[in-house]
Amino acid sequence: MHTAATPRWITAFVDVPDEAYEATVRFWAEALGARVSPARGAREEFVTIVPTDGDAVLKVQKIMEGEARVHLDLHVDDVDAAVAQAEGAGGRLLARPEASYAVVASPAGLVHCFVTHDASRRPAPAAGPSGARSALDHLCIDAPSDQHAAEMAYWTALWGWDHTRSEDLPEFGWWAAPDTIPFTVLSQEIGDGPARFHLDLHTSALDGAVDDLRALGAQEAAGGGRFWRVLRDPAGLVLCVVGDPRLTD
Repeated sequence: MHTAATPRWITAFVDVPDEAYEATVRFWAEALGARVSPARGAREEFVTIVPTDGDAVLKVQKIMEGEARVHLDLHVDDVDAAVAQAEGAGGRLLARPEASYAVVASPAGLVHCFVTHDASRRPAPAAGPSGARSALDHLCIDAPSDQHAAEMAYWTALWGWDHTRSEDLPEFGWWAAPDTIPFTVLSQEIGDGPARFHLDLHTSALDGAVDDLRALGAQEAAGGGRFWRVLRDPAGLVLCVVGDPRLTD
């Protein structure tokens, strides 16, 4: 059931140190066939990766300290209600700089913001140099085993959507997000390491898309299978590339 605290859109933020910022902005813009907005913020630290069709699902932020990460903007109707719901589910309010914006951390420390601005149109896939058509399609919440149960309970309360765990691959699960959300939202239980968000790029031609991304500065990482590969973007963030027959139409 939708409430004033339920997310109606998700924007992913790639937060990167200054030394990786320009390469990361260029990588994501070209990978998604998009343009880069004018920089904004007190230090011109924010840009939006603007698709040719549809609303933005990705922004890049230059950070002055800390390691690269992904954080989320959750678009809601009522920030106060969303913060109260998050705190009731075990989250921590980190900052409230203005009425229409709050920064919160999940029990495992995953940072997300509540915002109120509008977006509603999922971006269309874009073709890369190889002709492979690709789009950011999945968002995954990775949580270590000792934090997984609490983290899944938190996000299920926050989303307001049912969570299902895979029978065949029990480390994976998914939420029944409405069609208005621009990502399929997945969960993954990882053995150890810090909790994180990672993004999945779905493509019509896996090998071609991987070649395109490597030419833009991605590095291959361990893992993957017949239908998916694991890369790292220029800031070192995990990016899964998944062959998706829906995009061949």
